[in-house]
Amino acid sequence: MLQKILLILILLTCLSSNLYATDPEIYYEQAQIAFQKEEYDGAYELFEKYLTFAPEGKQSAEAEYNMGECLYKQKNYPEALRSYQAVIDLHPDSSFVSKAYNKLGNCYWRIDAREKAAEAYRQTIKEYPNTAEAEYAQVCLTEILGNSTTQKKTAKKATPPLLPLDKGNYKKPEKTGQTEEQKLGNELNTLEKAKALFKAKDYSGARGVFQEFMKAFPKSKYSHYARLKIGETYYYEEDYGKALPEYKKVIANYPDSKYIDYAMYSAGWCHFRLKEYAESQKMFETLIKNYPQGDYMDPTKKVLPKIADLIKEEKLSGLLNIAKENCEKGNLVAAKTSMEQIMQEYPDSPSAKEAEPLLAEINKMLAETSSKVAIQQAEEKKAEVGERTKTQKQEARGKKQEVEPQTPNLAISDRKPLNKEVAVEKPKEEKPSLSDVTAAIKPDKSDDLYKKAIQYLGNEDYYRAIEIFQKILLEYPNSSYATLAKKGIDDASSSLKYRRIERLFEIAQRYYNMGEYEKAKQGFKSITEEYPETNQAQKSQKMIQQLSGVSTEQIGEEYAAAQRCYEQGNLDKALEQFKKLVAKYPQTIYAQAATGTIAIIQEKLSNKKAKDLYEEAKSLQEQGSYMEAINEYSKILEEYPAAYWTPYAQYAKAETLYAQQKYKEAINAWQKVLENFSGNDMSPHALYHIAECYEKLKDYKNASQSYLKLQQVYPESIYAKGALAELIKKQAARLKAEAEK
Repeated sequence: MLQKILLILILLTCLSSNLYATDPEIYYEQAQIAFQKEEYDGAYELFEKYLTFAPEGKQSAEAEYNMGECLYKQKNYPEALRSYQAVIDLHPDSSFVSKAYNKLGNCYWRIDAREKAAEAYRQTIKEYPNTAEAEYAQVCLTEILGNSTTQKKTAKKATPPLLPLDKGNYKKPEKTGQTEEQKLGNELNTLEKAKALFKAKDYSGARGVFQEFMKAFPKSKYSHYARLKIGETYYYEEDYGKALPEYKKVIANYPDSKYIDYAMYSAGWCHFRLKEYAESQKMFETLIKNYPQGDYMDPTKKVLPKIADLIKEEKLSGLLNIAKENCEKGNLVAAKTSMEQIMQEYPDSPSAKEAEPLLAEINKMLAETSSKVAIQQAEEKKAEVGERTKTQKQEARGKKQEVEPQTPNLAISDRKPLNKEVAVEKPKEEKPSLSDVTAAIKPDKSDDLYKKAIQYLGNEDYYRAIEIFQKILLEYPNSSYATLAKKGIDDASSSLKYRRIERLFEIAQRYYNMGEYEKAKQGFKSITEEYPETNQAQKSQKMIQQLSGVSTEQIGEEYAAAQRCYEQGNLDKALEQFKKLVAKYPQTIYAQAATGTIAIIQEKLSNKKAKDLYEEAKSLQEQGSYMEAINEYSKILEEYPAAYWTPYAQYAKAETLYAQQKYKEAINAWQKVLENFSGNDMSPHALYHIAECYEKLKDYKNASQSYLKLQQVYPESIYAKGALAELIKKQAARLKAEAEK
């Protein structure tokens, strides 16, 4: 039995370099990656291989559809028709059938088979009514039928209206002379352009198009979506202060929108990112109340306890800071009140532990102050009584002189006071009461006003803050807070000024982005005139200089020229022209769109050059020219580290070393696949070969551990399933036993 297992293992070892080729899921994953990288030829082949090994696989319908997409993207419409038709014929219950019908219509339209195109669109409307696909088909069908007369008179070929527009060809839709279907087509075209920019992470450019959509189609049924996406562009730029009002507009203005719960969820996170925890808590609680079965219930419930803790920490920190400030200012009673509140409401908190010794110190200071006040009041009382006694004695002496002539001579010892008024009793000292002590150290009312003003200042409610600071100056001009109030007024005024400058610059920038250069120039000019010493004035001056002699048509023409080069496959020239456009007209919507295209072109060029090198190296490897192959693979790794082919070059380099029996070097090379390309589909195969190399080197301990690690780290790989998994487990056990001898 053992001999049989070893024989199977030897056979597997011989075929190890091709093991991964028998797993159809790997072909599918590789095809998806290639498709996303716009490597359509390679993606088509991989999808085809997947269908060869898994014709009834769970992704078979999608693979067939994507084969059509690969051909469609390359404008091979006749061949694409076959793939789309295969989806309909072979997978009639698939969710891709409605899309396939529409793509059939697009392909027929592109090759000018208008009747067949119309029939395909009708089929979508008939079989999938009230869906987005049916809506698309209806617009296309209306466009085809509406243009039938015009088509005969002109040589220009009509095309499906809803395909994404080229970035440089966007123009504001005409408001007159259009049918409802054409208007809908224009709306969807605009949205497609904005979505493309958003997908390319050109958030500023996407925002400009979404804003233009809101302006051009204020009553569109997609307005709620556009408004939401404007908020998303700010959120992804981490400008939560600007994202928040956009989400709230969705909530307030579109109560029937299907995105309300998402808008509330996003608004809650904006408040959270802005450290407005109470507002965040309120928004999330409203979301739970209004959408108890919604998609965001679980994550919202998870974050609420954390928010509650943060609110608690914020409150405690505020109370503790107020107590410390009052203590420093000598407002001991107010400080004591804050400390006691912390101790009573949050006895187990870190702030309570910090407050405890401070409270003891405050009580000690209050006791000393009470004692001093009591002594002072006693002395004042004693002095007052002494003065009164002295006055009474003087009055008594005067009266005595008036009555003495009528009084018989008596012994001094027999003399008595003539009346009660003359008798003087020894004064009793009065002890000061606790209320007297408290009154003596009662805090100034300006303290509360100052706290309130600071709170408004922190919330950026500058007008209210200024109002309260002015009240302190009017009502408590001699208070210790008067100086602080003056500084607060200056700070709030400066903030208001800065906010106004930012707002003016933002408005001018929006006009600039929309191509309304005269209005933009006026806005920038007003900043330079009103606030000449500010940074924004310097920026505005640069923008004014840049706008001199610039027209929308001129930039549009330059962009269109670069776009034509790109579409014709002249990538080097397109890259050069797009870069020039960005340098000449930064900040414009054309520059923003060009930036996204530049990134795509650079990636395509890198992938193309890396692919050429990879194919050359592979050819050398197959011919046995190992050193030359390794040099070519190394060149890919050095010059194109982010290219699609780079992880495969690293893997193939290791294979080449293995073929030369350089097992230690091969281990290091395959280890780099795991370290530098951990998410790549070649990772489990690399680890398998590492184990194999250790076995070749008779390092049985590491070989056994690597086999076991392979199944633990990659449980979904072919090495952890079926008969092969059992064989690997037995091999690992055998090697472990061998290592322990």
